[in-house]
This record gives sequence, C-alpha cells and structure tokens, in this order.
Amino acid sequence: MKKLLFFVVTFIAVFAVSVHPAVAAKPLDNCHYVVDGNIPYPAGHTLADDYITTGYDIFGYNYQAHVFNGTYANAYLGRSGFPPYTGEDESYLLANPTAKTTWMWPFRNVNLQMKWNDAWLANKDCGPDGTLDRPDPVLGSGAWLTNHATGTYTSSTDYRWDISGTWLLDFAGGTDNREFRSLVQDVDGNVTGEFWWLNGANFEYGGTLEGTLVDDTLTLHYVRPAPYTYFGDFVGTVGVDEITAGSFSDSDGNDLLWTATGASQQVYDTCTVSDFVKIIAPPLDAKVFGSKWYTVDNAEIGPVIWGDFAIIQEIASDPCGEYGVIDYMSPLRKGLGNW
Repeated sequence: MKKLLFFVVTFIAVFAVSVHPAVAAKPLDNCHYVVDGNIPYPAGHTLADDYITTGYDIFGYNYQAHVFNGTYANAYLGRSGFPPYTGEDESYLLANPTAKTTWMWPFRNVNLQMKWNDAWLANKDCGPDGTLDRPDPVLGSGAWLTNHATGTYTSSTDYRWDISGTWLLDFAGGTDNREFRSLVQDVDGNVTGEFWWLNGANFEYGGTLEGTLVDDTLTLHYVRPAPYTYFGDFVGTVGVDEITAGSFSDSDGNDLLWTATGASQQVYDTCTVSDFVKIIAPPLDAKVFGSKWYTVDNAEIGPVIWGDFAIIQEIASDPCGEYGVIDYMSPLRKGLGNW
C-alpha cells in the first residue's frame, strides 16, 4: 500500500552544512539573530550569498516566525542549488534540466505547511557552526514540528464515462438507422444532444435529447418539436466505444431495443490527499522498543521517526482510497508541549 508519510519533510537537516565565509562577529551574548540579518544561508544553497532575514524567503521559509508555506519541492530545492519552482515545468527545466532527476521533483505540486518551535530550529545562532541552532541533545529538548501536506493525483481505478460526440444506432431491428448527434456531457454527468432518424437515404432531425449518465447507465429523454406531441426514453449501458442493452419506451406504447457505437472516454478522477503529522522530541529518559518510543513508565509515546523523534499524531485522508488512511494518536497525549 502506498503511504502518505512521504509528505513529511526531513526538516532537521536543512542547515546541517558548511558555514558561509563572511560571518560578522557575534555580540556580547555570543548569538546572532535573524532579526539582525547577519545569519548566512549555508554554502551550496541558491541564496548562499545572502543572509536570512525576517519574513518569507523566495522558497517559502519564514525562519523568524518558525513557519514554511510552499511546495514540498521548494522545501529542498534551495539547498540543492536550484531556484524555487513556480509552477511551470517547461521553462523551469529549460533553465534547470537536472532538477528533473532529483527525488523531490515529483512532489513539486504538493503543498506543504510546516510549523516548529524554537527548540526544533531556533531563529538565532549561538553555536560555533554559523547556522541556526538545533537541539543537542534531541531527547528532552522539547522540540516539535507539525507538517500539513496536501496534493492531488489521478486515480488509477476511479473514473467516469464521457460520451460526448455522435453515436450511430441500430434501432428496432434496423442497422445504422438512428443517431445521437452532438451529445454534450458535463462533469456532473448531465447529457444533452439531438436525435436524428434515417428517412430513406438521408438523416432527418427528430428532436432533442436530455438526460444523465450515472456510472455506466445512460438515460435520455427524447422530445419531438411542436406541433408533435411525441416523446420517449432511451436507457442503455455504456462501455468502451459502445452502448449495449438499450431499451426505448415511447408515448405510443412501444417498447423497442437498440445498441449504439461511438467514442466513449474513461475520464479518471482527480483525487485530493492530505496528511497532517505532529512530531516531537521524546523525554530525556524515553526508550525505544521495537519501532516506538515509550516513557520510563512504559507508556507509548509514538512511532520512531528520524531516529531521535516520535510521531504523536498523524491523520491522512484519501477519498479515492489508493494511498490508504492513517489515523494515529499517541495514547499518552497529542499536545505538543511538556514532553
């Protein structure tokens, strides 16, 4: 089964690289602050010649506010030396052809929001490495992170039929003697069009068609124009380029059979998936048993992630059911504080 957890960003590693060469001397408290604009982006980053400032950068990070709003790919592209992806593949790949081979490229249209506290990634640098501070050690630090990712995919199983166009009918024992012309179907399955009948060697207009296509069942109501008072109802089963098991009942009391050939299209559903996860640093005395963190009193904290962290809540939804559903909450508690 596919798993939505691929949405979770390994945010802890964002600044675990070398120091910018031009770092100003630290003030008396031995710290640099984002608000002062003197903490550099790491070497190798697209913004390596710049300093982190307040507000959002071009990728979606707001380090002062402890927030990221952007796409999954943009959470990584900068530190891989690429500019931010802005939504248009052709021009981006023309300028950055190797981006297509990166692991994050398939997730360029996945929206991601991250929030974290100062213990997870600080908005200051008080250490010797010239980067934003991270917890050391992790356990007992009180660090936490939330990720909320949403995206879409095309279902491989769920689809609707589209029968827009013209269909040729074998009607009431005849061959190629009726037509559904100019059928137009909307996304809700409503169908309109015209009915034509063969009069000698030529087709003539018969009237209007209006109905619905639900799953594979087509229902069309046929009405002759004034001064006629004739009407009827077509029902059939749509398949690949055919409509079978057709029946027609009219206002004269006739019950007739028909089939049709034409062009049907399987339009696969666009599915929206969502994943929300809370991640915390376990208490200093917590232990791992199997794949989960536990307190010193053997109370379950949550699944292990990234070695030193624990998931305390994850909710993943997928109406199409192809990625599966996750609904986990730590039996201990789901709150981010006081760990």
